[in-house]
Amino acid sequence: MKRRLSAILAADVVGFTRLMGEDEAGVHAGLRAHIDELISPLVSEHGGRIFKLMGDGVLAEFPSAVGALECAEKIQAGMRKRNSRSGHKQRIDFRIGINIGDVIVDDDDIYGDGVNVASRLESLADPGGIVVSQSAYDQVKGKVVGAFNDLGPKSLKNVKDAVTVFEFDPNGETIPGKRYTQSFKPKLQLATSLAVLVGLAGLGYWWVQQLDPEPDRGAFQLPDRPSVAVLPFDTFSNADDHRYLADGIAEDIITLLARNAELTVVARSASFAAASNSNNATDIASTLDVYYLLTGSVRRTGDKLRITAQLVDGDSGNNVWAETYDSTAETVFDTQDDIVEKIAGSLFSEVREIEKSEILRRPPETLDVYELALRGVARKHRLNPADSVLAREDLSRAIKLDPNYAPAWLYLGWVEGIAIAFGWATDLGPNDLPDSISKIERAIELDPTLATAYQALGILKSWIGDVEGALQAAKRSVELGPGDADNILFLGRAYANIGAFDDAVETARRAFALNPIRPSYYDAALCRALWGQGSYEDALKLAKDCLAKTPGYSACQVFQIASNVALGDAGSAKNAMQELLELYPDMTIGGAVAGMGYAGAPDANERLAERLAEAGFPE
Repeated sequence: MKRRLSAILAADVVGFTRLMGEDEAGVHAGLRAHIDELISPLVSEHGGRIFKLMGDGVLAEFPSAVGALECAEKIQAGMRKRNSRSGHKQRIDFRIGINIGDVIVDDDDIYGDGVNVASRLESLADPGGIVVSQSAYDQVKGKVVGAFNDLGPKSLKNVKDAVTVFEFDPNGETIPGKRYTQSFKPKLQLATSLAVLVGLAGLGYWWVQQLDPEPDRGAFQLPDRPSVAVLPFDTFSNADDHRYLADGIAEDIITLLARNAELTVVARSASFAAASNSNNATDIASTLDVYYLLTGSVRRTGDKLRITAQLVDGDSGNNVWAETYDSTAETVFDTQDDIVEKIAGSLFSEVREIEKSEILRRPPETLDVYELALRGVARKHRLNPADSVLAREDLSRAIKLDPNYAPAWLYLGWVEGIAIAFGWATDLGPNDLPDSISKIERAIELDPTLATAYQALGILKSWIGDVEGALQAAKRSVELGPGDADNILFLGRAYANIGAFDDAVETARRAFALNPIRPSYYDAALCRALWGQGSYEDALKLAKDCLAKTPGYSACQVFQIASNVALGDAGSAKNAMQELLELYPDMTIGGAVAGMGYAGAPDANERLAERLAEAGFPE
């Protein structure tokens, strides 16, 4: 083996999977043109050579770190000019990482930690940005024009020791408070975060893709969306029909997940090829540059079929979620779509919960725009006045950092709307709802594929009485994100708004089937639909389940009171009302009906108001 010390430049296309999904031929042709006309000549001009071309990036070797950095700066400057002549869908952005290290030379190829560090390093750069390792920084400081922002030591995937990272600013302006936490950011790349999480997920994460109609995106950029790699399902059999069924299920899951704009899904060809070369989860995750894998199996015993699915953390190889589905050989094709929907819905929910739990443990001063938005989402779901205030602060800060970040606009508008409806905001009132809606509409302008924005738009439109607009927005959210149980749940809510209670209950129960985690707002939504339908016993049970999970959830308290009255239990209704008014002393019948009733079903609203009045609720 030949060894030498080299400067390695790694350049990677931002959001490559999404771009290929939108225009495979165009992106491939555009990338080749950028490499042939810009990158390759610049590498040669600075004394380097490209030793590897990947589908989504370039690896180049240089004799000096100065040459590598000067080349990187010119590549990014050249890409800004080329992108200014392209529409946002044709735009290609690179992240670049530079490292100096010992490498192994094998004919024309190069291996070793020097290459691995550079390849992992680039994921810490902003789109259009450059980061360098400590070893490269030591060689270039004082020799190039520009400033370096110390991002601190980072743990890079499959790299034993932490690497101190510096962000290079060719304009010589530092970016105050800019910190990435490497342990969090890859987690948001659901197997690419689904969350996805999350989504975040998508919550996670959510979660989310940014489409910017303007060439200049600003200093802070959205990291890659949460994403998932679906591996071929095992069959434990050599029979062709078993293999066809297993592959069909895996491909259907990929197709359904890929329809949600909040996720990036690794293509079948890539995930199946990676699985054929290794059976080790961490190796596959490393090859695909993802942190979550979806695996599964199809096992037949006589006429019975058992289908399992597991979500695997690619970093540790541990299962974080698993489900089993039973069918028969005769009915499997009838139930296959249902099984695929359940797997997809569970996957969204699990990743969102993972990501939300992680981000809430982080101090806010360490967060960037993406993480601040996810933190705001996590607080939004807690549905209480204190977290509502903190969520608004996090999301406002995210918008200040990046005014073109669609999810921050979406969730700020949504949190404001909830605060207005529940009377939590001292600085906002009902007349501010149109402004909250405009924030959500701003998110849709920035990213018209953001399914959750239509979900939120539908809710807030119902609160201003636009029930038809609310229903259309909810339907659009399901079209964009059919595997997201939340979208389906809030479509059920939109049906309840217009008094279509049978449709509302059926749709909400479908969301329940897709989401085994089911936060409290699921119970509240189905409880509300059941109460409107007149199923008071079922509504009361769900209200109690909701309050057991989230004490003080005002919507569930209201329907607990109304259900008790409808069932003739005046004593329980009075006790529940006293508990509610202790928490929300300003709550009135009018406020409860306006915030939790049925905007387009006046008969149901009148019935709800009467039941609350019978309980002794304030006018």
